[in-house]
Amino acid sequence: MLRRSNYRVAGLLLLLVTVLLAGTLIAYRATARIATDEQWVTHTYEVMGAIDGLISTLQRAQNTADDFIATGTSEHLAVYRATTLRIQPGIDQIQSLTADNPTQQQALVGVQKNALELRVLLDDAVESRLRGKPMRPTGELQRSIVQDLRGMKSREAELLTRRSGEATRSLRTTRVGLLAGAAINCVLLFLAALMLVRDEKQRGQIRESRGRLASIVDSSEDAIISKKLDGTITSWNQGAQRLYGYTSEEMIGRPIYDIVPADRHEELREILERLGRGERVEHLETVRIRRDGTPVEMELTISPVRDGTGKIVEASAIGRDITERKLLERSLHQLSVRILRAQDEERRRIARDIHDTTVQQLALLAMNLSQLKGATAGERAARMVAQSAELTTQCVQELRTLTYVLHPPMLDELGLASALRIYVEGIEQRSGLRITTEAEQDLPRFDPETEMALFRVAQESLGNVLRHSGSETAHIHLYRDNGIVMKISDEGKGIPADRRPTERPANVGVGIAGMNERIRQLGGKLTIDSGPKGTTVTAYIPEKGAHVAKLA
Repeated sequence: MLRRSNYRVAGLLLLLVTVLLAGTLIAYRATARIATDEQWVTHTYEVMGAIDGLISTLQRAQNTADDFIATGTSEHLAVYRATTLRIQPGIDQIQSLTADNPTQQQALVGVQKNALELRVLLDDAVESRLRGKPMRPTGELQRSIVQDLRGMKSREAELLTRRSGEATRSLRTTRVGLLAGAAINCVLLFLAALMLVRDEKQRGQIRESRGRLASIVDSSEDAIISKKLDGTITSWNQGAQRLYGYTSEEMIGRPIYDIVPADRHEELREILERLGRGERVEHLETVRIRRDGTPVEMELTISPVRDGTGKIVEASAIGRDITERKLLERSLHQLSVRILRAQDEERRRIARDIHDTTVQQLALLAMNLSQLKGATAGERAARMVAQSAELTTQCVQELRTLTYVLHPPMLDELGLASALRIYVEGIEQRSGLRITTEAEQDLPRFDPETEMALFRVAQESLGNVLRHSGSETAHIHLYRDNGIVMKISDEGKGIPADRRPTERPANVGVGIAGMNERIRQLGGKLTIDSGPKGTTVTAYIPEKGAHVAKLA
């Protein structure tokens, strides 16, 4: 929040500087425009003055010529000649001043032509008077030239009016712009001051909040440690002191590796690399070492810490002692293993008792009824004996199926692959489900626990296919790959998303949890991949868990 506030203040100050620069530029350009407008106004006055001067020169030339012709005095002749010498310079001056005005230039061409013609007429009249033959010019040509020049002056007057208006508007615009800029700058300065006050208040609140947070962190029961990406410890709270036995003065500046077992150093290096990439590590179960050398099982959540520029500079770790929880989990696991073993033993005992007693007796009863069926004289008695024989046969089949489900005798005698094939044949006959079984050739026998665990996984998985998937086919693949692997797949609708197993399978059924526990107790792993096109259950038991049985 403080960083965003600093950005806002910086942005506002940048805007203020921009407005000031823009106002200065606008004022400079407006001043330059005003100066230009003033120059044009002055220029127009110069043109009008030159036109007035030329008009005056032409009129004076006309008048002095008339006076000389009338009086013949040399004084008037001298004035006339001096005046006519100023006609062409006057025309040249106007031509130079109106060089950027094509209309005036075109009008000046006619004026120059008529002025030259007028001078010729006046010179002829003066020469005639000197020869004693007076000839008074009419003055019409001079009045025509003056009229043209006054037309040029009128156009200049129009230009003067327009340029004066533009200069006035430029001056007004500049004043308004300067006033508006000053007002905007005042508003921006006020906002900047207001934001600085608010930021200072926020900084105080943040300092107070950080103080409370530091107090909370220091009083937390969890161990909260921060460290650089090279593993150097930078903070150590009271929870860490209580858990590990080291004070903050002893640990700050030391490497975190001092409380990490040697066999976990590579794990720590990988964690620091992940943090350097901006990743977060959650619920990592690991082991650390106390001051007295005793190990403590921990659950860590580690997050990257960024500086003001967003660069990752540190990592913060929150650790919780889970030693008691892990002891309880191991106790529950051992209890679960004993329960599963007791369950298998009880199933084996029940199956053996049923197979060895009840099934044998029912088989003998079926044989006796079969013999009585032909020896009984009465038709009704024969029919009843036949029905009894049929019911007895069904009971024998169902009891054999039950004993196979409880504990397949072929598993002990022939091994996992053969037991699976026999079990699959029974399912196909009862349900119509088409199941293919693929087992690697020369697959060895494994220890009874491994074979029983995989058989129960297959049993539970095929039961789920029948009950839930809606698939008409299933496939079992059994092979070795640094251990023993069994895959059971179908082409059904898959497991609903809210019932799929997770890393903490609290939402899964008892059957899936039982399968997972059987495989886990042998050091293996059970994975379930499910989607709209089917489900694949993969059970893997490594070599160290799946011992090859030594059969006699």
